[in-house]
Amino acid sequence: SMIFLVIFVYCVFNIKTKNIFIEGNMYLSDQNIIDEADLKDYPTLLSTNSKKIKSKLEDNIYVKKVDVTRTNLFQTINIKVEENKPVLFYEYDNIYLLENGEKVEKKYDVPILINQTPEDKLKKLTSKLGNLDDDIIGRISEIRYFPTEADEDLFYLTMVDGNYIYINFNSFDKLDYYVEIVRNLNNKKGIIHLDSGNYLELFKN
Repeated sequence: SMIFLVIFVYCVFNIKTKNIFIEGNMYLSDQNIIDEADLKDYPTLLSTNSKKIKSKLEDNIYVKKVDVTRTNLFQTINIKVEENKPVLFYEYDNIYLLENGEKVEKKYDVPILINQTPEDKLKKLTSKLGNLDDDIIGRISEIRYFPTEADEDLFYLTMVDGNYIYINFNSFDKLDYYVEIVRNLNNKKGIIHLDSGNYLELFKN
């Protein structure tokens, strides 16, 4: 029975990977992930466990979180990725930023931060943008850091549809309701103050 156990363990560890399923990736291609995780040759269970795959992928700046499971008698590797998405082009440094603040050279269609912003505010801004729906990020054209004596966390947003918004870090999540806010304006355009008091300053015709 000892010999049987040894043979069984040997067989299990030498099961070859037959399928790799990847989900949740938008910015990294399946091939990127397979290459980074060293899965090109569909390795055996012994030569690559889930922990090893996870740790290799977590080294990539685009990877926020990754879950790796094996199913189908260990023959299938399932990789579920949550990515750090690109959220900002920082004009002052001429660089694109991911939601975790990492800089990337690749170009993306994201809002432009048009003026110099302190490092700590910048990091917080990318993180706040990362929490927004992609659709909302797509509605922001430009961002200006606009500190005042009363509020050093103030930003002024130019929206694609012609509205403007004053917002600070405490009110950032209100942007997720932007579509409803605009609907209630009945196509009127103006400056929306989400930083305090939630009111609209209409443009004069």
